[in-house]
Amino acid sequence: MPIDINVISGGYDRSGFLTAVMERRSQLPNAFVAYSVPMMVEQMLTICGNQPHTIRSVRVFAHGVPGCQFIGCGNGFPTSGEHKLGLTARDQPLSNEASLYRLRGYFEQNGSVVLHGCSVADGPTGRAFLERLAHLWQVSVAGSRDVQTNSLSGDLPLSPLSGRIHQVVLNLPAHTSVHGRGSSTTFSSAYENIETPINMPNN
Repeated sequence: MPIDINVISGGYDRSGFLTAVMERRSQLPNAFVAYSVPMMVEQMLTICGNQPHTIRSVRVFAHGVPGCQFIGCGNGFPTSGEHKLGLTARDQPLSNEASLYRLRGYFEQNGSVVLHGCSVADGPTGRAFLERLAHLWQVSVAGSRDVQTNSLSGDLPLSPLSGRIHQVVLNLPAHTSVHGRGSSTTFSSAYENIETPINMPNN
């Protein structure tokens, strides 16, 4: 059975964005609060029962800046450490890459990841982050170039990203092994404005 997962960053939230998500947590399938990237990965593996190719979608609600989201530190924005999901610089590897790599092979072939964080996909560093994460997890990844609103309306499981969206779409071959490198994988990146909201599947 396909699994949808929703990750909510813990920590102080002076902007109200994460508070708004927490208030609707009951609407989100397999929602949990994470306080670090390793904790996020471990919980996702637990939810999917360590069964390969079972995760259909993941949404990560966390504060962000171009090229990075921050897991478990509210508005603290550390430059490194276990709270960082992203890049320190465009030409640097992903922070916590070893932990993140554990999820490779656990997504469905047409799975998707949406990063709900302000400006996470903006600029060259934002685009590089989406590409790097898409290749690491072998899954399509989307994020917004703009500030995300904290006034979430309607049905939260279907709430789209707001603003200008970047999406890295992978063209995957047949399933590889969990730890396969997928050398034949190709991808296309939509770097212009995408006006159509990216909605996630609902249970």
